Amino acid sequence: AGNARVVRARLEDARFYYREDQKVRLEDRAEQLKTVVFHSRLGTSWEKAERFSALARWLGEQLAPERLGALLRAAFLCKADLVTGMVGEFPELQGVMGRAYARLQSEPEAVAQAIYEHYLPIRAGGPIPEGMEGALLSIADKMDTIVGCFGVGLLPTGTADPFALRRQTLGIIRIVLEKPLRLSLSDLIDQALAQLAPKLTEPRETVKQGVLEFFCGRLSHMLASQEGYTPDVVDAALAAGFDDLVEAAARTKALAAFKTRLDFESIAGAFKRVANIIKEPERAAVNADCFRNASEQSLYAAVCNTEEVVHSHLAESNYQAALEAIAQLKGLIDSFFDSVLVMDKDETIRRNRLALLTRIHELFSRIADFKKIQTG
Repeated sequence: AGNARVVRARLEDARFYYREDQKVRLEDRAEQLKTVVFHSRLGTSWEKAERFSALARWLGEQLAPERLGALLRAAFLCKADLVTGMVGEFPELQGVMGRAYARLQSEPEAVAQAIYEHYLPIRAGGPIPEGMEGALLSIADKMDTIVGCFGVGLLPTGTADPFALRRQTLGIIRIVLEKPLRLSLSDLIDQALAQLAPKLTEPRETVKQGVLEFFCGRLSHMLASQEGYTPDVVDAALAAGFDDLVEAAARTKALAAFKTRLDFESIAGAFKRVANIIKEPERAAVNADCFRNASEQSLYAAVCNTEEVVHSHLAESNYQAALEAIAQLKGLIDSFFDSVLVMDKDETIRRNRLALLTRIHELFSRIADFKKIQTG
């Protein structure tokens, strides 16, 4: 009976706030966000909403221009329920009440759903937004928080992460990978930095580098812990770049499968040997007239053919096929090293051989840094 009295009182409060909230439209409540402080260093919730709305516009123009109207409407309304009586009394209902009130006020379903979904995922392994509007809005909101916190020195530590930056970063990664969305992480951070420029207290490049490293760490952890890839494979694949998260994950998957080949160790050994010799890339063009051994000519011809094949596979994001094509060079690379002295006394011959090896190194470096892979 005592519990019933408490619950009844709470439900009566909820009914009261639910009815009162409907007397003011969400679009009118949005203005009240000007009085709500998001963080003393990052301004009000209104300022934050303006920033991530601009970021959402940029994302929408690139990835879903046909949904831009609904996306921007949702961006304008998505934080309005923070100043409702219901969310004030029951904070855990943020987004839930925004969706409910948007539906009651005849907003399009895509807008109402995006208001709720932009908070997703709210926990590790939780569902991500189903709609494109919610997905892009979620990315924009989370990225504004992440870059903003890094920009004013509010960095997570080993024991404290008060703004849940790790969870929000992982949320962005999951949305991008599971949708999937092809976008430049670097460009997205630049857009967020541009919106946050008046608030930054840290150097812009320092902030950008910090955020990129933070994303790399979260992506690396996710690929190793959730996908089961070995740390050396993850490190090798991400060393080739992670600006396109979808591409980075696909390269990691392909490399993990490639490592299961019975002859992988000998292939990796040949690639590592090339990488170890190339201290600095030789930018001079390969000159076939400088070849002194048949193994040089054979390797060069194979490299030219393989480059075309690999570039074609990479354009189609077929990293497994690209790796298989590069692996065909292994025998010719071994023959080359057995037949010639790369560091010849003649500078012209030496630089020409280094230029050939640079071409090979750049070919497989687009997929992974094989020096990071453990063998033996």
